[in-house]
Amino acid sequence: MAPMCGITHIVRCVQDLGEDDKGIFTSPLYMRAKDAYWLMPLGAPTGLAFAKYLGRRA
Repeated sequence: MAPMCGITHIVRCVQDLGEDDKGIFTSPLYMRAKDAYWLMPLGAPTGLAFAKYLGRRA
């Protein structure tokens, strides 16, 4: 049985984090056209909020 992330297995925690991040950052590469059906309603407000935030910082 492989060690689980915990205070005694810090290295395993870092490895798990790296594997999770890899999946998150590469997931856009696997999107299909039909994924836009749910992505657009979520992505548009997020993009607008981000643009507004950057506009205030300028």
